[in-house]
Amino acid sequence: MIAGKYFFIWILLSWSSLGGAIISEFMASNEETLQDEDGDFPDWIEIWNPKQEAIDLTGWFLTDDHFHLKKWVIPSLTLEANERVVIFASGKDRVVGSLHTNFKLASDGEFLGLVAADGITVISSFAERYPEQFRDVSFGDGDFGVGYFDRPTPGKANSSGTAAGPVFWKVTEGLVRPEPGSDLVIEAQVDAAESVELFYRVSFGDLESVMMSSESPSQFRATIPGAAEGELIRWYFQATNFSGDRSRSPAFREPENSPEYFGVVVSDPSLESNAPVIEWFIDPRDYDRLQSFIQPARGGLYFLGEYYDNVAFTIHGQSTAFFDKKSYNIDFNTGYGFRWSEGEKRVKDIDLITNWGDKSKSRQVLAYQMMRDAGVPTHFAISVRVEQNGEFYSVADLIEDADERYLKRAGLNPEGTLYKAYDSSLRREDLGGDDGMVKKTSKEQTNEDLHRFIHGINQEGAERWNYIFDHVDLPMTINTLACLVVNMQTDMIRKNYYLYHDLGDRECWAILPWDMDLSFGRDYRAATGGYFDNQLYFSGYTSFEETGSDLILVRFLLQENAKTKEMFFRRLRTLSDQFLFSDYIENQLDFQLGKLNTQFGGTSDAQLDFQKWGSWRQGSPVPVPWTFRDPAVETMQDAVSRIREQWLPARRLELLFNTPELPSPQKRETVVFGQLEINPLSGNQEEEYLELVNESAVAVDISQWSIEGGVRYQFAPGTVIPAGEVLILSPNLKAFRSRTQSPTGGEQHFVVGPYEGKLSNEGETIDLLNAQGELKDSLTFSGQLQGFNGNGRVDQDGDGLSALLEYVMGSSDLRKNAWPVLAGQSFTYPESLNAPDLVLRVEYSEDLKTWNREGVVEVQRWVLNENQEMVRVTLPVSERAQFVRLVVERIQ
Repeated sequence: MIAGKYFFIWILLSWSSLGGAIISEFMASNEETLQDEDGDFPDWIEIWNPKQEAIDLTGWFLTDDHFHLKKWVIPSLTLEANERVVIFASGKDRVVGSLHTNFKLASDGEFLGLVAADGITVISSFAERYPEQFRDVSFGDGDFGVGYFDRPTPGKANSSGTAAGPVFWKVTEGLVRPEPGSDLVIEAQVDAAESVELFYRVSFGDLESVMMSSESPSQFRATIPGAAEGELIRWYFQATNFSGDRSRSPAFREPENSPEYFGVVVSDPSLESNAPVIEWFIDPRDYDRLQSFIQPARGGLYFLGEYYDNVAFTIHGQSTAFFDKKSYNIDFNTGYGFRWSEGEKRVKDIDLITNWGDKSKSRQVLAYQMMRDAGVPTHFAISVRVEQNGEFYSVADLIEDADERYLKRAGLNPEGTLYKAYDSSLRREDLGGDDGMVKKTSKEQTNEDLHRFIHGINQEGAERWNYIFDHVDLPMTINTLACLVVNMQTDMIRKNYYLYHDLGDRECWAILPWDMDLSFGRDYRAATGGYFDNQLYFSGYTSFEETGSDLILVRFLLQENAKTKEMFFRRLRTLSDQFLFSDYIENQLDFQLGKLNTQFGGTSDAQLDFQKWGSWRQGSPVPVPWTFRDPAVETMQDAVSRIREQWLPARRLELLFNTPELPSPQKRETVVFGQLEINPLSGNQEEEYLELVNESAVAVDISQWSIEGGVRYQFAPGTVIPAGEVLILSPNLKAFRSRTQSPTGGEQHFVVGPYEGKLSNEGETIDLLNAQGELKDSLTFSGQLQGFNGNGRVDQDGDGLSALLEYVMGSSDLRKNAWPVLAGQSFTYPESLNAPDLVLRVEYSEDLKTWNREGVVEVQRWVLNENQEMVRVTLPVSERAQFVRLVVERIQ
């Protein structure tokens, strides 16, 4: 057994004496050490020739799979004496220029080998697998042995380092919550270890240790005594080999960015809640320092059956930071993202937001939910019960932090730039210093794009609107603003909003929301008590009044341009019908009450929070006990009832009767295809476009409508076409703005996109469907076929036959040539041989209202020429006058 252990550590890195070249260094978690030619930071492998003569590596292989030794072939490559080459393990598979393998490296350990040209002989390898790897730490062969280098040296002689020690293969990382008093059986699979020691502690008690027993050369086991309900049990492993080298699991190489322990929380049968429960564990001394703003603190979280160790906590917020019941930023270690809901992707950071100012404990969650249901790409927000060190702590709002993962989850471009405003009304005078903005993504870039945007929207006259129509995502911004009015968010002034810059094909900006606690009737600016005002407000259709703190872009959109103003009010009507003039808000409030105010034979979560943190009186931020007799000291039920019974009816009346710009509900709309450019003169197909024309007398909200067929697109929430106006759909907005012929950028066109597919030069059909999937319009065009002008509804020659009908008959709309002939009960018409996806159907009527096909019989068909056939049908006998028509149908 001892010899086997010693033998394994000797072959951790091995190479054939015949080969010479070795894998001398690699990095399996490259965050910022070595950049490739694309600007990415992929894994990398260094191969070194330690010999005094050149080695030809042409046709050799690199692999990360024991059973697939020929995974990636090295192209023509010769290493001179003592030369090193770096090959990126990126998965990009490139053999020209910088070399890239067709695989990536696993940071949790795997096999890695250099194989000779015969595809059999392993020249250099990490036997079985290399150990766990860490961010921007390289691993390989050094003077100290095989292990981790003090500093990465890709392409250069290796630095000093630390031997890897025994390799942990599998350990007990977490368990199903044990019952109180139940012992925990902890196991570890470790190779090359002489001994393995288990260290553990219960809550914040003393650190205990026990030597793990060995059942086989690599299998170790120990028992941790059971603990009381709600207590946290944490542990880590330390293994030692015969050379005295040690390794640890979890490795805890970065005290500020890695877990120190594994853990599990003992089950607490008395803990009953309808809300998700976050269990927070923090040393009371660290908590006191955190509350006193002395320093951030680190602790643990247990949620949805997972324990997160050594998590960072900081105070969140400007105003709320001084509440007794505070908000917290919670930052998780790299590689240990937080699973906030079953089936959802993990997030990097979260915010635990206080609802102490909102006695209904509903506003943030309800407002964010409404925004998401309206199609605004905003944060998730859920109410949670928080336990701290096994005891009730609070009811709070769990909201995701703003970063690249949020952008991706919300369907936005994760490479875009997200600015968080804390003091900017988007005027020119706001520029300078930090511009009143905090960058949440793309932090390595300057604020130059923000400067250009602010200068652009603050131009005068037509130049301002040329810029806004070209560079503002109008549907996203209009949708955000309209929904903020529906839920009456009153705190989006110089702060409390995001400015998002999509750096993709659209290159557009949009306003997005954050901080929803002042909604559904709370308005600290109108209040006599400021933030601590118990009165409910409902007047005013919008919180975007013209003040020194308003956003200048919002004022421009809602007050100074007839088109964008019409867009806003139509969308406001749509969302008012969906959320305000329905039972949506009542249902959401009932859901919140059911989650937080339900009793399980004891006291509800809402009442526990009320009892612990107290409440506030009108105009006073000083907390008072929950038993204090004052009308403003409300339970959750009281506060919810006031929203339902006082604010909601008044707000409905306010929007219906005191908002003259609010249109009637959208009922009948006529939106049809307009012009389209199939083959741009520039030859750049990205410059093609098609139009939708609103022929209605009012603005039409086409949110979630779609185009199907030759091109495909679904219109984003907030897409509204003003009355009589045109919307242009483009496959590439940047290309459209660069067109040299009108329509182009700088002409105040309402342009959206990009759509999928391209308009075919050979002709096709596109359909417009509303949000319910009902066909609103259909357009068939022939592309470059002669005699067909691209819009099948147009009768270009005035003979009474549409261009589409003449196209399917094989005739031309460039000259009058009405072909169909009705003679008695016989009807004759030509049909094109060049329109295989379209067919003509004959229908008849006696009153021009009811049309029928039954009884129409084809009796003869003959070839007229190389492009046409003639078709004769008979009609049913009738004593009344008959009318006949041809109908074009697409063959499915």
